[in-house]
Amino acid sequence: MQEKHLSFDTFNALRFFAFLKVFLLHVSQSEVNQFLYKLIFNGGDIGVDFFFVLSGFLITYLLAFEKLQYGFINGKNYFLRRSLRIWPLFYLGILIAYTNNFISSRLSIGSSAGYTPNFFFSITFLENYQMILHNNFPNGAPLQVFWSLCVEEHFYLLWFVLFRFITLKNISKALIILWLAGIGYRFWFYFQFPDLRYYDIDVISKLDYFCGGGLVGIQVAMHFEKLKKNVLKIHPLIRHCITLIVIFIFLFHHLIEGGRIADLYFPIISSTLFSSLILLVVTSSTFLHFNETHLFSRLGKISYGLYVYHTVIIVSIPALIKFLSINFNNPITQYAFYIASFLLTIGVSTLSFRYFEAPFLKLKKRFTS
Repeated sequence: MQEKHLSFDTFNALRFFAFLKVFLLHVSQSEVNQFLYKLIFNGGDIGVDFFFVLSGFLITYLLAFEKLQYGFINGKNYFLRRSLRIWPLFYLGILIAYTNNFISSRLSIGSSAGYTPNFFFSITFLENYQMILHNNFPNGAPLQVFWSLCVEEHFYLLWFVLFRFITLKNISKALIILWLAGIGYRFWFYFQFPDLRYYDIDVISKLDYFCGGGLVGIQVAMHFEKLKKNVLKIHPLIRHCITLIVIFIFLFHHLIEGGRIADLYFPIISSTLFSSLILLVVTSSTFLHFNETHLFSRLGKISYGLYVYHTVIIVSIPALIKFLSINFNNPITQYAFYIASFLLTIGVSTLSFRYFEAPFLKLKKRFTS
């Protein structure tokens, strides 16, 4: 199987849509329009879940492909590639967060909500467990959203162990067992600690998404031609309907009332649907397609920066508005805030990718088999 048979063109665009869902949730600090808020702005957590499914697919596929080609996984190269992609911007974000907290405390501006972060836990990718222990979020943008990066790092480590000690033919079985274990753990943790707000922000609770994407990734790596042939046997109408259902769930899942208990079983449904969409996209068997030159694809290429910087900008603009004594409750001001936050996030992320992240990504290629 050759990688050129695969269609990864759309993945960057999907990353952008995942970020956009998160952005809309965080930017809606003032609910200027209740209907608009409930319809569009709410439910952004699903964007992070979709990121996890994509990661589960891509990392599984790449590890399986490497093991198929060479018979083993080069651990040094694997961790260097992951570190060069994640660590530079992650630690820059840590620096920004602690700088924000220092300035806010000295000038009495900004928000003091959340617990005071511990530097050791912040830099060692353990902030998500601090959130669970405090049952709160850390003070300082962008640290509030870094729990997902912690989960991502723990996923990288878990998957390396998985592929190092389990044969390729048994990976699918292992992923199914992990998935079931993750579901059982999430239910146990929820009923053991029912008052916790942050109870599902660790890698075990999110195994639905990593394992769902991983099951598609291992099959694509090992049986792509056969898999694509079988997918194409499914009637186009059914394939397109699945795509539309996934899009609807992604955009409007928060409108379906289910209560907090729904948080326990919804990951099973959403991870299955998202994994199905990835299978359809990678086999070019659905209408959803964006080439690499498309605007959404270009924005998706800088999605990591978009995710890191957007909370900083969303927090900074209202502080500036307050400093300038501008009425933020004015609807026009609020809509201008939404647009300015979005455009400024894109601008900062573009500069960051070009002048800060790109040099590290060039180094990353040296450790690619």
